[in-house]
Amino acid sequence: MDLPNAGPYDPAAMVVVRYRYSCSSLTTGCGNLTITTVVPTNLGYIYAATPPGTNASYNSGTRTLTITRSPYN
Repeated sequence: MDLPNAGPYDPAAMVVVRYRYSCSSLTTGCGNLTITTVVPTNLGYIYAATPPGTNASYNSGTRTLTITRSPYN
């Protein structure tokens, strides 16, 4: 989902975004996973709920959300 081009949004509504990812290798690991997106200026970032072993960080200066998992097997 490309957040900068999504919408329009009701200013009073909560917007929930879910990313789904998978590793399809049967013989080796899939390496490192990085998902990066910019949160639109008309949305406020609250938090990211991630599964165990996955990290999320938000840079309020650039409005960039980065989700990582290393290694991703």
